[in-house]
Amino acid sequence: MNTRAQVDMVHPNKKTYRFWIYRDGYPSGVVPDLPYEDLDFEDVRRALRLGDDPESMPDYYYAISLSGSHD
Repeated sequence: MNTRAQVDMVHPNKKTYRFWIYRDGYPSGVVPDLPYEDLDFEDVRRALRLGDDPESMPDYYYAISLSGSHD
């Protein structure tokens, strides 16, 4: 069974976007995928393999704030 997670990501423009992870949503499956280099919003989204389809009962919740001057 997959462990689902909801991810709220704050864009540098201060808007919050909500995404979902449908595979390994455990911290051990998400945290290692967090990029350490300076990436733009879409690169982070791809690195974490975030989806757009809502999940009504996520097992985990993550909030990620991106800072910087990227769009």
